[in-house]
Amino acid sequence: MDELFPRGPRADFAARSFNEPLYDFLNRSGDPFIEDIRRLIAGWLSHMPSMHIADLQCRLQSKDDAEFESAFWELYLHEAYRRSGYSLTIHPAAAGTTRHPDFLVLGNGTRFYLEAVRACASSSSAGENKRLEDARRVLATLRADRYMLDMATYAIGTRPLKVKVLRRDLREWLADLNRKANRHPAGTGSRTLHRLPWHQEDGWRLEFTAQLLRPEHIGTGLPLIRAHLAMGWGHDAARILAALDEKANKYGPLEAPLVIAVLSNTQFRTEDIDVERVLFGALTGRPSPQHPEAHQMLEPGHWCTGKGWKRPHAPHVITVHDLYPWTISQAQPACGQRSSQVSLLPHSPAGLP
Repeated sequence: MDELFPRGPRADFAARSFNEPLYDFLNRSGDPFIEDIRRLIAGWLSHMPSMHIADLQCRLQSKDDAEFESAFWELYLHEAYRRSGYSLTIHPAAAGTTRHPDFLVLGNGTRFYLEAVRACASSSSAGENKRLEDARRVLATLRADRYMLDMATYAIGTRPLKVKVLRRDLREWLADLNRKANRHPAGTGSRTLHRLPWHQEDGWRLEFTAQLLRPEHIGTGLPLIRAHLAMGWGHDAARILAALDEKANKYGPLEAPLVIAVLSNTQFRTEDIDVERVLFGALTGRPSPQHPEAHQMLEPGHWCTGKGWKRPHAPHVITVHDLYPWTISQAQPACGQRSSQVSLLPHSPAGLP
Protein backbone atom coordinates (compact mmCIF):
# COMPACT_ATOMS: atom_id res chain seq x y z
CA MET A 1 0.00 0.00 0.00
CA ASP A 2 2.73 2.48 0.98
CA GLU A 3 4.70 1.81 -2.19
CA LEU A 4 1.78 2.16 -4.61
CA PHE A 5 0.14 5.05 -2.71
CA PRO A 6 2.69 6.70 -0.38
CA ARG A 7 1.47 7.25 3.16
CA GLY A 8 0.63 10.80 4.20
CA PRO A 9 -2.21 13.12 5.21
CA ARG A 10 -4.79 13.75 2.49
CA ALA A 11 -7.08 16.72 3.13
CA ASP A 12 -8.10 17.44 -0.49
CA PHE A 13 -11.73 16.41 -1.08
CA ALA A 14 -12.15 18.10 -4.47
CA ALA A 15 -13.51 16.11 -7.41
CA ARG A 16 -11.19 15.02 -10.19
CA SER A 17 -10.33 18.04 -12.33
CA PHE A 18 -10.06 18.32 -16.10
CA ASN A 19 -7.07 16.41 -17.48
CA GLU A 20 -6.00 15.22 -14.01
CA PRO A 21 -4.31 11.81 -14.36
CA LEU A 22 -6.28 8.97 -12.78
CA TYR A 23 -3.43 7.97 -10.49
CA ASP A 24 -2.85 11.55 -9.31
CA PHE A 25 -6.52 11.87 -8.35
CA LEU A 26 -6.55 8.56 -6.47
CA ASN A 27 -3.33 9.46 -4.67
CA ARG A 28 -4.35 12.98 -3.55
CA SER A 29 -8.01 12.52 -2.59
CA GLY A 30 -8.88 12.47 1.09
CA ASP A 31 -12.35 11.02 0.45
CA PRO A 32 -12.83 7.86 2.59
CA PHE A 33 -14.35 6.11 -0.44
CA ILE A 34 -11.17 6.77 -2.44
CA GLU A 35 -9.13 5.48 0.51
CA ASP A 36 -11.09 2.21 0.25
CA ILE A 37 -10.26 2.09 -3.46
CA ARG A 38 -6.55 2.61 -2.76
CA ARG A 39 -6.57 -0.29 -0.30
CA LEU A 40 -8.47 -2.50 -2.73
CA ILE A 41 -6.06 -1.89 -5.63
CA ALA A 42 -3.03 -2.34 -3.38
CA GLY A 43 -4.51 -5.63 -2.16
CA TRP A 44 -5.00 -6.87 -5.70
CA LEU A 45 -1.44 -5.91 -6.55
CA SER A 46 -0.14 -7.91 -3.58
CA HIS A 47 -1.71 -11.06 -5.09
CA MET A 48 0.45 -10.79 -8.21
CA PRO A 49 3.68 -12.82 -8.44
CA SER A 50 6.45 -10.77 -6.89
CA MET A 51 8.53 -10.51 -10.09
CA HIS A 52 5.65 -8.69 -11.86
CA ILE A 53 4.64 -6.23 -9.15
CA ALA A 54 7.22 -3.54 -9.93
CA ASP A 55 6.19 -3.29 -13.60
CA LEU A 56 2.48 -3.08 -12.80
CA GLN A 57 3.10 -0.53 -10.04
CA CYS A 58 5.09 1.67 -12.41
CA ARG A 59 2.29 1.56 -14.99
CA LEU A 60 -0.39 2.27 -12.40
CA GLN A 61 1.56 5.33 -11.24
CA SER A 62 1.90 6.65 -14.79
CA LYS A 63 0.72 10.14 -15.70
CA ASP A 64 -0.66 8.56 -18.88
CA ASP A 65 -4.23 7.36 -18.29
CA ALA A 66 -3.86 4.82 -21.11
CA GLU A 67 -1.03 3.15 -19.17
CA PHE A 68 -3.01 3.27 -15.93
CA GLU A 69 -6.15 1.78 -17.50
CA SER A 70 -4.24 -1.01 -19.24
CA ALA A 71 -2.47 -2.01 -16.02
CA PHE A 72 -5.70 -1.72 -14.00
CA TRP A 73 -7.54 -3.96 -16.50
CA GLU A 74 -4.83 -6.64 -16.26
CA LEU A 75 -4.94 -6.42 -12.46
CA TYR A 76 -8.75 -6.68 -12.48
CA LEU A 77 -8.69 -9.78 -14.72
CA HIS A 78 -6.00 -11.47 -12.63
CA GLU A 79 -8.00 -10.92 -9.45
CA ALA A 80 -11.30 -11.97 -11.06
CA TYR A 81 -9.96 -15.30 -12.34
CA ARG A 82 -7.97 -15.91 -9.17
CA ARG A 83 -11.08 -15.48 -7.05
CA SER A 84 -13.01 -17.74 -9.45
CA GLY A 85 -10.69 -20.66 -8.69
CA TYR A 86 -8.33 -20.45 -11.66
CA SER A 87 -4.54 -20.42 -11.56
CA LEU A 88 -2.74 -17.95 -13.79
CA THR A 89 0.72 -17.82 -15.33
CA ILE A 90 1.80 -14.35 -16.39
CA HIS A 91 3.47 -13.92 -19.80
CA PRO A 92 3.75 -17.67 -20.48
CA ALA A 93 5.78 -19.15 -23.32
CA ALA A 94 3.57 -20.36 -26.18
CA ALA A 95 4.53 -22.95 -28.78
CA GLY A 96 5.15 -21.58 -32.27
CA THR A 97 5.77 -17.96 -31.29
CA THR A 98 8.39 -15.93 -29.47
CA ARG A 99 5.68 -13.61 -28.17
CA HIS A 100 4.07 -14.04 -24.77
CA PRO A 101 0.31 -13.67 -24.16
CA ASP A 102 -0.70 -11.84 -20.99
CA PHE A 103 -1.90 -14.94 -19.11
CA LEU A 104 -2.22 -18.70 -19.30
CA VAL A 105 -5.32 -19.66 -17.30
CA LEU A 106 -6.03 -23.14 -15.92
CA GLY A 107 -8.95 -24.39 -13.85
CA ASN A 108 -12.48 -25.74 -13.87
CA GLY A 109 -11.46 -28.28 -16.50
CA THR A 110 -10.26 -25.63 -18.98
CA ARG A 111 -6.97 -24.26 -20.25
CA PHE A 112 -6.73 -21.08 -22.31
CA TYR A 113 -4.64 -18.03 -23.04
CA LEU A 114 -6.00 -14.66 -21.97
CA GLU A 115 -5.05 -11.40 -23.66
CA ALA A 116 -6.10 -8.05 -22.16
CA VAL A 117 -6.49 -5.04 -24.42
CA ARG A 118 -7.79 -1.52 -24.04
CA ALA A 119 -9.88 -0.31 -26.99
CA CYS A 120 -8.42 3.17 -27.08
CA ALA A 121 -8.95 6.11 -29.34
CA SER A 122 -6.55 6.75 -32.20
CA SER A 123 -3.60 9.04 -31.63
CA SER A 124 -5.44 11.82 -33.46
CA SER A 125 -8.45 11.34 -31.16
CA ALA A 126 -6.18 11.40 -28.12
CA GLY A 127 -4.72 14.69 -29.35
CA GLU A 128 -8.19 16.10 -29.96
CA ASN A 129 -9.30 15.11 -26.47
CA LYS A 130 -6.26 16.80 -24.94
CA ARG A 131 -6.93 20.02 -26.88
CA LEU A 132 -10.55 19.95 -25.75
CA GLU A 133 -9.67 19.30 -22.10
CA ASP A 134 -7.04 22.07 -22.16
CA ALA A 135 -9.67 24.48 -23.48
CA ARG A 136 -12.23 23.35 -20.90
CA ARG A 137 -9.74 23.84 -18.08
CA VAL A 138 -9.12 27.46 -19.10
CA LEU A 139 -12.81 28.21 -19.62
CA ALA A 140 -13.60 26.70 -16.21
CA THR A 141 -11.83 29.68 -14.61
CA LEU A 142 -14.39 32.15 -16.01
CA ARG A 143 -17.10 33.42 -13.65
CA ALA A 144 -20.73 34.18 -14.48
CA ASP A 145 -22.24 37.59 -13.91
CA ARG A 146 -25.76 37.65 -15.30
CA TYR A 147 -25.78 34.61 -17.59
CA MET A 148 -24.57 31.03 -17.36
CA LEU A 149 -23.52 29.09 -20.48
CA ASP A 150 -23.70 25.54 -21.79
CA MET A 151 -20.91 24.69 -24.25
CA ALA A 152 -21.57 22.13 -27.02
CA THR A 153 -18.60 20.78 -29.01
CA TYR A 154 -19.38 19.67 -32.56
CA ALA A 155 -15.83 19.44 -33.90
CA ILE A 156 -12.29 19.85 -32.53
CA GLY A 157 -9.70 21.68 -34.57
CA THR A 158 -6.20 20.60 -35.51
CA ARG A 159 -4.60 23.32 -33.36
CA PRO A 160 -5.20 24.53 -29.79
CA LEU A 161 -8.29 26.64 -29.26
CA LYS A 162 -7.67 30.39 -29.42
CA VAL A 163 -8.96 30.96 -25.93
CA LYS A 164 -8.27 34.71 -25.89
CA VAL A 165 -10.29 35.19 -29.07
CA LEU A 166 -13.11 33.04 -27.71
CA ARG A 167 -13.16 34.92 -24.39
CA ARG A 168 -13.36 38.23 -26.27
CA ASP A 169 -16.24 36.98 -28.45
CA LEU A 170 -18.10 35.63 -25.43
CA ARG A 171 -17.59 38.88 -23.54
CA GLU A 172 -18.97 40.95 -26.45
CA TRP A 173 -21.92 38.57 -26.94
CA LEU A 174 -22.85 38.63 -23.25
CA ALA A 175 -22.54 42.41 -23.16
CA ASP A 176 -24.96 42.62 -26.08
CA LEU A 177 -27.38 40.27 -24.28
CA ASN A 178 -27.19 42.51 -21.21
CA ARG A 179 -28.00 45.60 -23.28
CA LYS A 180 -31.01 43.84 -24.84
CA ALA A 181 -32.17 42.60 -21.45
CA ASN A 182 -32.00 46.14 -20.04
CA ARG A 183 -34.04 47.49 -22.96
CA HIS A 184 -36.65 44.73 -22.90
CA PRO A 185 -36.76 43.33 -19.36
CA ALA A 186 -40.19 41.78 -19.85
CA GLY A 187 -38.89 39.40 -22.53
CA THR A 188 -35.89 38.07 -20.65
CA GLY A 189 -37.34 35.50 -18.30
CA SER A 190 -35.12 32.83 -16.77
CA ARG A 191 -36.22 30.29 -19.40
CA THR A 192 -35.24 32.39 -22.42
CA LEU A 193 -32.28 30.77 -24.25
CA HIS A 194 -29.78 32.57 -26.48
CA ARG A 195 -27.36 30.74 -28.80
CA LEU A 196 -23.96 31.68 -30.19
CA PRO A 197 -22.41 29.44 -32.89
CA TRP A 198 -18.62 29.82 -32.89
CA HIS A 199 -15.92 28.38 -35.15
CA GLN A 200 -12.18 28.55 -35.70
CA GLU A 201 -10.58 28.24 -39.13
CA ASP A 202 -8.73 24.97 -38.34
CA GLY A 203 -11.94 23.06 -37.67
CA TRP A 204 -13.25 23.99 -34.21
CA ARG A 205 -17.07 24.18 -34.13
CA LEU A 206 -18.70 25.15 -30.86
CA GLU A 207 -22.06 26.46 -29.78
CA PHE A 208 -22.85 28.32 -26.58
CA THR A 209 -26.31 28.56 -25.01
CA ALA A 210 -26.88 31.37 -22.50
CA GLN A 211 -29.56 31.37 -19.85
CA LEU A 212 -30.31 34.26 -17.50
CA LEU A 213 -29.53 33.47 -13.88
CA ARG A 214 -32.13 33.77 -11.20
CA PRO A 215 -31.87 37.09 -9.32
CA GLU A 216 -30.41 35.48 -6.19
CA HIS A 217 -27.56 33.96 -8.25
CA ILE A 218 -26.54 37.04 -10.25
CA GLY A 219 -23.03 38.22 -9.39
CA THR A 220 -22.34 35.42 -6.89
CA GLY A 221 -19.31 34.07 -8.77
CA LEU A 222 -20.81 30.88 -10.24
CA PRO A 223 -18.81 29.24 -13.07
CA LEU A 224 -19.63 30.78 -16.44
CA ILE A 225 -19.69 27.37 -18.19
CA ARG A 226 -22.34 25.23 -16.53
CA ALA A 227 -22.11 22.13 -18.75
CA HIS A 228 -19.83 20.79 -21.48
CA LEU A 229 -21.73 18.78 -24.09
CA ALA A 230 -20.01 16.57 -26.69
CA MET A 231 -22.11 16.27 -29.83
CA GLY A 232 -21.71 13.24 -32.10
CA TRP A 233 -20.85 9.57 -31.69
CA GLY A 234 -17.85 7.83 -30.18
CA HIS A 235 -17.06 5.22 -32.89
CA ASP A 236 -16.74 2.57 -30.20
CA ALA A 237 -17.40 -0.34 -32.57
CA ALA A 238 -14.50 0.60 -34.85
CA ARG A 239 -12.10 0.91 -31.91
CA ILE A 240 -13.13 -2.43 -30.38
CA LEU A 241 -12.88 -4.23 -33.73
CA ALA A 242 -9.40 -2.82 -34.35
CA ALA A 243 -8.25 -3.94 -30.89
CA LEU A 244 -9.65 -7.45 -31.42
CA ASP A 245 -8.13 -7.83 -34.87
CA GLU A 246 -4.72 -6.82 -33.57
CA LYS A 247 -4.75 -9.34 -30.71
CA ALA A 248 -6.38 -12.20 -32.64
CA ASN A 249 -3.61 -12.18 -35.26
CA LYS A 250 -0.72 -11.52 -32.90
CA TYR A 251 0.32 -15.08 -31.93
CA GLY A 252 -0.70 -17.30 -34.82
CA PRO A 253 -2.09 -20.78 -34.09
CA LEU A 254 -1.96 -21.66 -30.39
CA GLU A 255 -2.35 -25.07 -28.75
CA ALA A 256 -5.10 -23.68 -26.49
CA PRO A 257 -7.98 -21.25 -27.15
CA LEU A 258 -7.28 -17.53 -27.01
CA VAL A 259 -9.70 -15.40 -24.98
CA ILE A 260 -9.47 -11.66 -25.69
CA ALA A 261 -10.68 -9.29 -22.95
CA VAL A 262 -11.48 -5.76 -24.14
CA LEU A 263 -11.83 -2.68 -21.93
CA SER A 264 -13.80 0.11 -23.60
CA ASN A 265 -13.82 3.32 -21.55
CA THR A 266 -15.03 6.05 -23.86
CA GLN A 267 -16.72 9.42 -23.60
CA PHE A 268 -19.89 7.90 -25.04
CA ARG A 269 -21.16 4.75 -23.36
CA THR A 270 -20.38 1.57 -25.31
CA GLU A 271 -23.70 -0.16 -25.95
CA ASP A 272 -24.39 -3.89 -26.19
CA ILE A 273 -25.46 -3.42 -29.80
CA ASP A 274 -21.98 -2.04 -30.58
CA VAL A 275 -20.37 -5.20 -29.20
CA GLU A 276 -22.79 -7.47 -31.08
CA ARG A 277 -22.04 -5.61 -34.29
CA VAL A 278 -18.30 -5.95 -33.68
CA LEU A 279 -18.45 -9.71 -33.06
CA PHE A 280 -21.04 -10.87 -35.57
CA GLY A 281 -21.20 -8.11 -38.15
CA ALA A 282 -24.26 -6.10 -39.12
CA LEU A 283 -26.62 -5.93 -42.06
CA THR A 284 -26.56 -2.55 -43.73
CA GLY A 285 -28.98 -1.14 -46.26
CA ARG A 286 -32.52 -2.24 -46.97
CA PRO A 287 -35.00 -2.03 -49.81
CA SER A 288 -37.50 0.81 -49.77
CA PRO A 289 -40.40 1.86 -52.02
CA GLN A 290 -38.13 4.56 -53.45
CA HIS A 291 -35.18 2.16 -53.97
CA PRO A 292 -36.53 -1.38 -54.43
CA GLU A 293 -33.25 -2.48 -56.00
CA ALA A 294 -31.34 -1.94 -52.74
CA HIS A 295 -29.90 -5.04 -51.09
CA GLN A 296 -28.77 -5.73 -47.59
CA MET A 297 -25.03 -6.28 -47.18
CA LEU A 298 -23.11 -7.74 -44.26
CA GLU A 299 -20.69 -5.37 -42.61
CA PRO A 300 -17.94 -7.81 -41.51
CA GLY A 301 -17.45 -8.49 -37.83
CA HIS A 302 -14.71 -10.15 -35.79
CA TRP A 303 -16.13 -13.65 -36.28
CA CYS A 304 -18.68 -13.44 -39.08
CA THR A 305 -18.00 -12.12 -42.58
CA GLY A 306 -19.66 -12.36 -45.96
CA LYS A 307 -17.43 -15.38 -46.64
CA GLY A 308 -18.40 -17.25 -43.49
CA TRP A 309 -17.08 -17.74 -39.97
CA LYS A 310 -13.47 -17.11 -38.98
CA ARG A 311 -11.12 -17.12 -36.00
CA PRO A 312 -12.06 -20.45 -34.40
CA HIS A 313 -8.84 -20.17 -32.35
CA ALA A 314 -10.34 -17.17 -30.45
CA PRO A 315 -13.85 -18.39 -29.57
CA HIS A 316 -14.51 -16.05 -26.62
CA VAL A 317 -14.40 -12.27 -26.26
CA ILE A 318 -14.90 -10.57 -22.89
CA THR A 319 -15.96 -6.94 -22.96
CA VAL A 320 -16.56 -4.33 -20.31
CA HIS A 321 -17.18 -0.60 -20.49
CA ASP A 322 -17.02 2.25 -18.00
CA LEU A 323 -14.75 0.26 -15.68
CA TYR A 324 -12.87 2.64 -13.39
CA PRO A 325 -11.55 2.14 -9.86
CA TRP A 326 -14.72 3.75 -8.46
CA THR A 327 -17.14 1.69 -10.65
CA ILE A 328 -15.84 -1.78 -9.81
CA SER A 329 -19.14 -2.73 -8.19
CA GLN A 330 -21.25 -1.43 -11.08
CA ALA A 331 -19.37 -2.37 -14.27
CA GLN A 332 -20.27 -5.90 -15.39
CA PRO A 333 -18.07 -7.73 -17.91
CA ALA A 334 -19.89 -9.79 -20.55
CA CYS A 335 -18.71 -12.78 -22.58
CA GLY A 336 -19.42 -13.14 -26.29
CA GLN A 337 -19.08 -16.64 -27.75
CA ARG A 338 -18.46 -17.75 -31.34
CA SER A 339 -20.67 -20.81 -30.77
CA SER A 340 -22.27 -22.58 -27.82
CA GLN A 341 -19.11 -23.26 -25.82
CA VAL A 342 -19.11 -23.01 -22.05
CA SER A 343 -18.57 -19.41 -20.97
CA LEU A 344 -15.14 -18.61 -19.56
CA LEU A 345 -16.30 -15.42 -17.85
CA PRO A 346 -15.01 -15.21 -14.25
CA HIS A 347 -16.84 -13.89 -11.24
CA SER A 348 -16.26 -10.18 -10.60
CA PRO A 349 -13.58 -9.56 -7.96
CA ALA A 350 -14.54 -8.19 -4.58
CA GLY A 351 -15.74 -4.66 -5.10
CA LEU A 352 -16.76 -1.74 -2.98
CA PRO A 353 -19.93 -1.22 -0.94
